[in-house]
Amino acid sequence: MLDLEKRLGIAPSGSLWVIMPISRLLVETQISIGDCSILPPDAADWRSTPLANQLRDVEVGIRQGILSGRDLREFSTVLTGFSLEILHTHPVVAFTAAIDWNSLLLADHSADIALLKTLTATVERALDVVRFDFCRLDLPDTLPGTAGSWSGSDAWLGALLFSSETKVGYLIAGAAVESTAVVKGIGLGLDSDPRTPLLRAADGEVAAVAIHGLSLLSEAMSASSETAKFTRMMTLLEFLASPYQFSSWKKVKGEISCHCARTTSEYHRLAERFRELTSSENADGSQGGLRTLVVHHGRLLHELVPKPEDRLALFREIQGYASSVLRAMIDHAEETWEQFQAYRAVRKSRLGVA
Repeated sequence: MLDLEKRLGIAPSGSLWVIMPISRLLVETQISIGDCSILPPDAADWRSTPLANQLRDVEVGIRQGILSGRDLREFSTVLTGFSLEILHTHPVVAFTAAIDWNSLLLADHSADIALLKTLTATVERALDVVRFDFCRLDLPDTLPGTAGSWSGSDAWLGALLFSSETKVGYLIAGAAVESTAVVKGIGLGLDSDPRTPLLRAADGEVAAVAIHGLSLLSEAMSASSETAKFTRMMTLLEFLASPYQFSSWKKVKGEISCHCARTTSEYHRLAERFRELTSSENADGSQGGLRTLVVHHGRLLHELVPKPEDRLALFREIQGYASSVLRAMIDHAEETWEQFQAYRAVRKSRLGVA
């Protein structure tokens, strides 16, 4: 554990180091994302800490049927299979969190589950940035796992909480996964820091919008079906166009296109393309827009776009639109929404469509 502190430093007073495994991730060097550091396996020898002896005592007590109230909590953790060996053989994410050590020791298993969900949500903000920079909507094979997960963990998540002051750690684990887990492919090979900064809501009004947008993009990437992936991406585009009030797609397409088009003709071409993606009429008067057919007519995406390669191309196309807007928001993170709308107005004026 001392190797970790040499690498990352001492946790601030009143905080603990949080160490969580991440499945479906291959790293060979330290990756930094804001206050989070992703470390390769063997970054520290967790098994040589005093915690290792503590866990062995718990396991002996379980085998002998000697369980106190606290042991019951630790028994629940042991049943998940989470261990120091898992931290030793998986990449881990390390960060500090304001957790009171004494309160942690007095907590029960249900409190551990609530804490795990909070810690995972914290890391997910960093993983949203990783997905934005390195992952593709049409290639779920490379999506990293959830923070706290390990190979074969299913619904379980785990974390090691370590006190710099006492040099003592505590393992917690339990069923804290709220949604489905990605299982296709082997995950993401990560060999460099993301180029996108880790935003905080306090950075600015537009930063807060971008943060939620990145989260929506992650949700779309991990959707359980292609149809769900498509509808979530359309919801993301609607949000990025008008995060504070409902807007019709007639207005939405202009708010998105102004970030994607470089010329007036390209802007109008995109406007027509968005009609095809949302709501349009065929020559016989029937509905031809993909979004309307999926959302209001109950159609499945593979029925409307039969060829797999065409659906993959569609996902790449839509991700390109969303990424253009998100990149602009990240670049203008410190602005108010009113200022960002003014920026859009300037872009439209330069395109001759204001």
